[in-house]
Amino acid sequence: MASCRGVNVTQPAVRSSLLILQGVVFAVALDIVDKALAPGLSLAVFYVIPAAVAAWFGNGLLGAAVGVLMTSAWTEADAFDQLYDFQHPWFLVWNGAIHFAFVLIVVYLLRSLRHSLDDARRLASTDPLTGLPNRRTFQVATQIELDRNQVLTMLYMDVDGFKNVNDSQGHTAGDTLLIQIARELQASMRAQDVLARLGGDEFAVLLPGMTSEEGVGLANRMREGLDRAMVRYGWPVSFSVGVLTVQGAGGRFDVLLHHADAQMYAAKRSGKARCVAETIEASAS
Repeated sequence: MASCRGVNVTQPAVRSSLLILQGVVFAVALDIVDKALAPGLSLAVFYVIPAAVAAWFGNGLLGAAVGVLMTSAWTEADAFDQLYDFQHPWFLVWNGAIHFAFVLIVVYLLRSLRHSLDDARRLASTDPLTGLPNRRTFQVATQIELDRNQVLTMLYMDVDGFKNVNDSQGHTAGDTLLIQIARELQASMRAQDVLARLGGDEFAVLLPGMTSEEGVGLANRMREGLDRAMVRYGWPVSFSVGVLTVQGAGGRFDVLLHHADAQMYAAKRSGKARCVAETIEASAS
């Protein structure tokens, strides 16, 4: 039996086609309405809207392409109303060019605003150095999982010897080290896992649906893989990991993070380069 699939409007090609289509529909509709109005009544602002929509939800090129459609309809409507002395047809050409320039300015300003908003949103949710989710994003993701999962595991990781790298090789070397650690960790993540940099040399991993035994096993494999990578890159560091498993729905992020942090420091006190685990009930958090 054949199945029906919805159109995914998030795909660039589909979105571009829809934005061009809305430009064509608006151009035709406005041309009809404009010609039906008394000469001198202006619909100027409505000719700009489809290009603005295309620029905002698509890109500058799409905005300009729709702008050509709208400017053509706009100029043709003006010609129909005989607003210009046709002994001087270049008046119509000049004003058509001015209309298009106005649309392009709107497209440019909207694209600049969209870029600024996207950058602000990205900075609010990601760590600028590694590109990983930041603490705020990790908190939101963790709280969502806490409210709906019966079991989840959180890894809290600290880089042993990171301060020595910064002190001896400089902060640029320290930044390079953190970027390489992030890349190594990302390679071992499942699709549903959330890896974040919480700040400094501390990373956290959210593992929905993972038991304590599975979490400890993964933490040790990740730590051993990082150790091999650090030897390969020549970094004199190791990793201490706190493993916290939460059973039952509910719980508060800050309490859970405190427990995971405590296990990480327990690993450090035990000699570093190891994992220490704890399991708690969500109701206790």
